[in-house]
Amino acid sequence: MIRYLLIRVVILLLTLLVVSVIVFGLTRLQGDPRALFLSEYDTLVDKSLWNEWGRKYGLDKPVTVQYLIWLGKVTRGDFGDSFRQQRPVLDVVAEKIPNTLQLGLAAFAFSMVVSVPLGVLSAVRKGTVWDYAGRSLALLGQGLPPFWLGLVLILVFAVKLGWLPTSQKGGPDHFILPVITLGTLSLAGNLRLVRSSMLEILDSEFVKLARAKGVSRVTVVWKHAFRNALIAPLTHAGLLLVGLLTGSVVTETVFAWPGIGRLAVTSVTQNDYPVVSGVILIFTVLYVAAALVMDLLYAIIDPRIRLRGDS
Repeated sequence: MIRYLLIRVVILLLTLLVVSVIVFGLTRLQGDPRALFLSEYDTLVDKSLWNEWGRKYGLDKPVTVQYLIWLGKVTRGDFGDSFRQQRPVLDVVAEKIPNTLQLGLAAFAFSMVVSVPLGVLSAVRKGTVWDYAGRSLALLGQGLPPFWLGLVLILVFAVKLGWLPTSQKGGPDHFILPVITLGTLSLAGNLRLVRSSMLEILDSEFVKLARAKGVSRVTVVWKHAFRNALIAPLTHAGLLLVGLLTGSVVTETVFAWPGIGRLAVTSVTQNDYPVVSGVILIFTVLYVAAALVMDLLYAIIDPRIRLRGDS
């Protein structure tokens, strides 16, 4: 177990290092950030301001030196200052985290509450109308682009019917359309996973034995089959939650939701590279940490699994 954990931590650190190189490299593809940001306000930028930015942000040094300085600060939790807001990046991001968490957790709850019962029902009622309905919902959920779904929901329920608000964050009614938009794709994937896991367990020998002994259908489904079929969906659920948080960019942009996703898009359009780098690295840390936690939970739930250093 300890050896496995050490290997996973090393892989996690290497992943973060590679991502940091890619992120920093992408922010320098268009050249010196000063040439892009300062030129928005004055085509003839004052030389003293140019030099001041160079000293303040280390932009007057070679790119490799800039990266090493930036990486050293990041490891200490210092992502620099926002070009646009002239405030620490962590402060800018921290203001948006609660909004993204609220939306992501609501979408996660929506997807799990709908997908798990439907997945179980679709497996238990295989070949019936319930099964076809569940599979059709999964197919539609995975086939509809979130940006298109969001726009259609706004057009129908906000513009045409006037039942719900079009955008922004407010009361509970403001959550409905963004939550459905963000949670539909994950709902579809989890529904299919629950259904396939249940079908596999229901066809296993120990379930057939339980039925032969006269165990009730409800007990067979929920105690014997569902508990054993929970491993794969649980592993997927952890990554799903993080995926909802990191994948909220489209939904937050469509609904003008004041979260991290929209902050990332706004920062890209405004050439605010420190904020873009900070958001991407924070998302990466969340994702790889969740993957590690899910691997450990996978082993705890199923004692037959042995974590080895070569796994």
